[in-house]
Amino acid sequence: MVVNKKRIVLSNKIYPLFAGLSGDLIFYIAINTLFLTEVKHFSALEISSLTTISIFVMLILNPLVMKIINKIGALNSVRVGVTVLFLGAFLITVGNNYFIILIGSIIYESYAYFKYMDAVILRKNLAFLKEEDRFLEIQNKYSLIYSVVTMFTAFVSGFLFNLNPYLPMIGCLIFCVINLFLVNFLYEVKTPNEKKIKKDKRKVKITHLVFLLLLLFSVCYSIIDLGQNNSKLFIQYKLDSFLTLENVSIILTVIVSVSRIARVLANYFFIKIYENYKSKILSIIGYS
Repeated sequence: MVVNKKRIVLSNKIYPLFAGLSGDLIFYIAINTLFLTEVKHFSALEISSLTTISIFVMLILNPLVMKIINKIGALNSVRVGVTVLFLGAFLITVGNNYFIILIGSIIYESYAYFKYMDAVILRKNLAFLKEEDRFLEIQNKYSLIYSVVTMFTAFVSGFLFNLNPYLPMIGCLIFCVINLFLVNFLYEVKTPNEKKIKKDKRKVKITHLVFLLLLLFSVCYSIIDLGQNNSKLFIQYKLDSFLTLENVSIILTVIVSVSRIARVLANYFFIKIYENYKSKILSIIGYS
């Protein structure tokens, strides 16, 4: 089988931009609570339940999704991922009742399972070129692009929302269309030497200590993740008590934008920090 080396190189160059723009629903992640409360007229309970139900459904469907990914391969999985990301954004935008937006939220939650197979494609391509050591460098470029784009779009989202509440969502859909275009430049190496990986029959012994550590991590991570997701909603309701909607939208998105500055700086300096600390980097990240 002939492997197109030029397409591999092009795919690796496009990857950081594609991964950065498809890392989430650009624009929507900055104004999601505003959009759902002021445009869709959802209560805090309804907004919170969207995430809870969506995650629960995907946990149930996880074995089926994994089988689909194994069946269709990494590249097709990424294509499915950006497609469902667009469909999810579209349903959330045009949905006129809770059920339709819930379906959009579930579809949106499913995209990560498929889309993040792009990292597998990158690894295979770099392995073919014998450039495995560039994986972290390229991944860091993707994270930096994502951080800069989300910082900028978060800043302008409030102003766009005040002009028209649907403008940020239109911007979100435009980014989704760009992702559908960029995914066509990705290329997955397939060589005749690929062998099916045999299942490792060795079992990992789960001791009481390991189980408790896993349980503690799961609980703590869930609390932190839910707290981050709902923090904008808490801030929004607090600001609503003494500010106009126009001011709330601007202040809220500025807060989100400023918070992204730390992510931009972290991604910018990550490689230098990693080169200095190597194996200690996970401990540093954990404490930070």
